[in-house]
Amino acid sequence: MEDTEDLVQPLTLEQQSAIVQARDWLADLLQGIGHGAEVGLRVEAETIIFSLESEDDAGTLIGRKGQTLDSLQYLTNVAYSQRIGRRLTLDVADYRSRHLSKLIEQAQAAAARVRDTGRPLRLPPMNASDRRVVHTAILEFPDLATASHGEEPFRCVIVEPKDRRFKPMPPRPPARKPGGFGGRPGGGFRGRGFGD
Repeated sequence: MEDTEDLVQPLTLEQQSAIVQARDWLADLLQGIGHGAEVGLRVEAETIIFSLESEDDAGTLIGRKGQTLDSLQYLTNVAYSQRIGRRLTLDVADYRSRHLSKLIEQAQAAAARVRDTGRPLRLPPMNASDRRVVHTAILEFPDLATASHGEEPFRCVIVEPKDRRFKPMPPRPPARKPGGFGGRPGGGFRGRGFGD
């Protein structure tokens, strides 16, 4: 069997040139929106990672729930991913790996709860890449399944037992005896005192 390294195609000179252009374009874009962030570069198997090093507050580059970072990443991918032929990822202060760990923990906690209760659990709305992480994390639990539900931006993941549709219904309580309370015909309290 081939090593993983043999499966990864080396970068051509054109791809390397496009990566440098993407880094410079991203640095100019950040300067244009008022962030003097430096753009670092790391090449992994099938991903090019641009790490943004900001002297200002990194939180403004990340944005609420990573929305600013996701938008910058989207623009960079639209502009350069076809020319480079790899997925482009942007990161600030290791936000992506911390966020990934948090998502996996959330998926594992959901799995534990569904296993305990036997009932489906709806997670909060999340973007497509976050939902993909949750779907993948739940694959470790062969007795559970996931499904995406709803419309963007409120689309969410539902975690549920695989066999929930085929579980036997719990036994019904025994039917009441004819005559109701106390065995009297017509049953119930008739207004007489308890001592009668």
